[in-house]
Amino acid sequence: MTAAIGARRAMLTENQHEGAVAVNRRSSLRAMVATVAMVAGTVIVGTGPALAQGRPVATRLAPMSNFGCGYYYGNELTVQGNTGARVLQVQCLLSKWDLMDSSQIDGVFGPQTRNAVKDFQETVGLPQDGRVDIKTWARLRCKGGC
Repeated sequence: MTAAIGARRAMLTENQHEGAVAVNRRSSLRAMVATVAMVAGTVIVGTGPALAQGRPVATRLAPMSNFGCGYYYGNELTVQGNTGARVLQVQCLLSKWDLMDSSQIDGVFGPQTRNAVKDFQETVGLPQDGRVDIKTWARLRCKGGC
């Protein structure tokens, strides 16, 4: 009887070990996929609040780069009069496109930033309204071919 109990315990321990290995493999796979996505620089465009509000969103994977500008990673509408991280990101990206001097990066979306956005929009063939919408964000982050 004790041999049967010992065999049962050994079988349970082996099954538990196999289960733990499977969990570790899944965790490792998730970590690897997350790392590859981060290295590849891909994001799903248009998720979050837009979905909750029923607005149409782009769901394709799009290449994205912040070109060393790490102030903001979203795509919320940014317009003249706004201040803060979104504006810093717009200004930094515009400076990478050589449309704004880095000394002008101040986090305030004023007339100079609006004019630089309009110049950028003209350069990439977008409507020149001076507003940084989802399409303008995407193009700002796609220097070199998107």
